[in-house]
Amino acid sequence: MVEKKCDSVMAIFAFPQGIVASLIGKITGKRVDVLTDGGDVDIIMKNGLARPSILASLKHAHRVVALNPIKARQLLTFGVISEVNPCIGIDISRFVYTPFENKERSSILYVGRLSNEKRPQILIRACRKLRARGVNFRLTLVGDGPLREEVTRMVSDMGLDEMIIVRGHVPHEEIGKFYSKCGIFVLPSVREGVSVALLEALSSGCLCIVSDIDDNIEVMSRGRGITFRTDDEDDLVAALLWALQQPSSTISNITSKAREIIEGHYSLDAVGSTLKAILL
Repeated sequence: MVEKKCDSVMAIFAFPQGIVASLIGKITGKRVDVLTDGGDVDIIMKNGLARPSILASLKHAHRVVALNPIKARQLLTFGVISEVNPCIGIDISRFVYTPFENKERSSILYVGRLSNEKRPQILIRACRKLRARGVNFRLTLVGDGPLREEVTRMVSDMGLDEMIIVRGHVPHEEIGKFYSKCGIFVLPSVREGVSVALLEALSSGCLCIVSDIDDNIEVMSRGRGITFRTDDEDDLVAALLWALQQPSSTISNITSKAREIIEGHYSLDAVGSTLKAILL
């Protein structure tokens, strides 16, 4: 009988998994590695009851990994030193690059939870202003959540039923077809970690328009997309108008370089290689 040995205990998320991994490490004497998530750092660490246990487990860990430099700096304010790696990668063979010329350039796409921190309401209000300007477009909202009824009602009350489709939940294996068809992807969130939907859209050749929160800017830091002021629907309208009016060649130059960034930094191979180096 071959005895399998455990070299280390890895926790994905600091809470509660990191706490459990820390306890196992103390009992077994094994090293502990914790991969933190955006919500762990942004939300749960602010909870006075949970924070002491989380900090104790993170400080016991051999390695702590943060999603990006922003999260690493936040952890450092609590005295936790971390290594930076997105930890979240996408399968670029599934989210294939489609040249902008082959997309419906007036098709706008939102993919994500219909929840307040994602701010789909801002996008809908911006679309109302686009219609008032006589702009031709179609918005598809993919996702479900607590704001589903409110969002559907907003679309109806604003008379946008012919321009906005609320698709609701779509199985992940079917989402690729939306990215391949739509020319513009919008992420209006007020809070993110590393948005998987944003990575998928960038990989698929969408022109991405995102709120200017630090986490989004970190992904877009190489200038391969457009940002707008968070919660500012007028600034979002301006960004959408710019995107809808530019020559396809200008947009293609942006989206093709965005795909290169995804391949180099956020593909499964790239993320896996960096994580392997950190852990070894």
